[in-house]
Amino acid sequence: MPRYELNDGESSKFWEIEVDGNRCEVCHGHTGGDGQRSTKEFDNAAAAQAAAGELIASRLAEGYRQDTAVEVFNPELEALLQGNPDDVDTWQVYADYLQTQDNPLGELIALGVAIEQNPDEASELHKRFCELVAANGTAWFGSAAPYLDEVFVHEWDEEAVIQTYWKYGVLRELRVQTHYEFDGPAVHELLAGMLYSPLGRFVHTVVIGITDGVEDGQAWFQDCIDTIAALGEQPSLKHLVIGDFESEECEISWSSIGDCGKLYPLLPNLEFLRIHGGGIVLGDLVHERLKILSIETGGLSAQAVRSIADARLPALETLRVWFGAEHYGADGEVSMLEPLFSGKGYPALRDLGLMNCEYQNEIAEALAGSPLLQQLQCVDLSMGTMTDEGAKVLLEQYDRFKHLEHIDVSDNYISPAMADALHQRFGEVIQSGGQDTYWDEDDLYVSVGE
Repeated sequence: MPRYELNDGESSKFWEIEVDGNRCEVCHGHTGGDGQRSTKEFDNAAAAQAAAGELIASRLAEGYRQDTAVEVFNPELEALLQGNPDDVDTWQVYADYLQTQDNPLGELIALGVAIEQNPDEASELHKRFCELVAANGTAWFGSAAPYLDEVFVHEWDEEAVIQTYWKYGVLRELRVQTHYEFDGPAVHELLAGMLYSPLGRFVHTVVIGITDGVEDGQAWFQDCIDTIAALGEQPSLKHLVIGDFESEECEISWSSIGDCGKLYPLLPNLEFLRIHGGGIVLGDLVHERLKILSIETGGLSAQAVRSIADARLPALETLRVWFGAEHYGADGEVSMLEPLFSGKGYPALRDLGLMNCEYQNEIAEALAGSPLLQQLQCVDLSMGTMTDEGAKVLLEQYDRFKHLEHIDVSDNYISPAMADALHQRFGEVIQSGGQDTYWDEDDLYVSVGE
C-alpha cells in the first residue's frame, strides 16, 4: 500500500490506501501501531480509482506526505549538477567525493564519465557499469530493480515495463508502463522505485505509458501524478509525458489522467509537457519556463478549457489542444477561449493548435478577429468539424492570416472546391488533406473521440 504520514509536532499518524479492482482498502492510525482497516466496494474499477484519487488529494491537503525520503550525499554538488547536468568536471568531483565515502555510486558515475569520454573503450566499461547496477539495483531501486532494461538502450522494447537512458553514470531518461501480461508492481510503484532512488534526483525526462486498469478496459494515471508530486520540488525534470499510449493499447476516452495542477509549482524548470488521455484536470496553469504544452483528449471539460484560456505561461511557444466530442465529455464553447485570444497569458506563443473540435468554424472566426493572431507563425485547426463556413473565414480574412508560415486545416469537412480556393490564395502555406464529406450537421465528427 502507498503510505502517507503526518507529523504536526503534536502527533504522528499514517494513512495507507490500496485499490484492487472495484474495492478500495484504507488503513490508518498512529505511527508504530497496526492501524484500523476498512474496505469499500464500488460499482466498477473506475469508480474505485476515482474515489482513491479524491481521498489521496484530501489527505495531501491535510498535510500528509508520502514517505519518499531520498538520501542526499552532497547538497552543494548535487544542486550544481541539477542546474547544469552536462558539467563533466563537476560529475568527476562528485564521483571522487562519493568514492571517498565508499559509496558505490562513485564508481558508477566515474564509469559513466569514462564511457562518455572514451567511446572506443565503452564496451568493457559498460560491462562493469551493468555489473554495478545489477549488484546494487535492489538497494537503489527497490521493487523496480528486477524490471530494469539494459542501460543505455535507445530502441523501445514494447514488452519492457521500465526503459532507461543514462549519462555520466546517472539516470537521465525514464519510461514506465504496464501491459496485459505483466503481473508485477503497479506502474506508480515502478515509477516510485526509480524516482525515489539516489539517482532519481537527476532525471531529466519522465514518460508514463499505459498504466494500471488497462486489463479492465481502463487506465488510470492519478497514482503516477501523486508519486511525482510526493517527491516535492524537482529542478532536474524538464520533459514530462503523461499517457504515452496508442489506441491499440487503450482508447483515449477509456483512460483517466486526473489532476495535474499540483505538478506545476514542483517542476520549476519544466519545458515540455504532453498530456494524452481522458479525464484531464489542469488546475491553475501557471509556469514561468514551460515552452511546449500539448493536451490531447477525446473530451475536454469546460473546466479544463477555462484553465487553458486563463493560463499564465509567459515562456510558452507552442500550444496544442484537442477538444474532442461532447459524447465523450467535451462541454466547452468558443466564448470560454476569449482570454486566450487576447494573448495576455501567452506573450511568447508562436505555434497554436486548436484542434479536434466540434466548434471548429467558430474557432476560426474568433481567431481571425483576435489580437493573438498577429503574433503567431503557425496555426493548426485540423481534425475537427470545419466546413466551408470556417474555410471561408480564412479566405475573407486573408490579410489577417497572410503572415503565417503554416496553416493546417486537414481532416475536416471542407469541400474540394473550397480546398482549391484556399490553395490558390495561400499556396504552400496551407495544408488541407484528408477532408471528409457530410449530408447534414449530424454527420460531423471530430477525428478523435473515443
